[in-house]
Amino acid sequence: MTQGTAATQAGPQITVHPQRALADAPVQIRLVDFPPLQLLTLRARMRDPAGGVWASYTIFQTDPQGSVDVATQAPLSGTYDLADPMGLFWSMLPQWMTAKTIDTVRRRAA
Repeated sequence: MTQGTAATQAGPQITVHPQRALADAPVQIRLVDFPPLQLLTLRARMRDPAGGVWASYTIFQTDPQGSVDVATQAPLSGTYDLADPMGLFWSMLPQWMTAKTIDTVRRRAA
């Protein structure tokens, strides 16, 4: 991940600002320099103090410039469905439920 909002290397970048934040502090997540109108899956995963694994995911389509701003763009599908800078965090489910959700989405799309 690159801190800040400007890409510092050639090719696709995921920028997160700030890189460390309290649980209730919004973060800015942007994907830049991807091919235009490409489908992208963004995932988050964490382990809680009891050892349980929580995960979320969302599918976006890049804009004509090859970018996604998670705060302002609604995902096409995933564990949440509205534009929300914190959606990847509050929509986390126990990992086994997320895997089941992904399988259900794939079956419906086929």
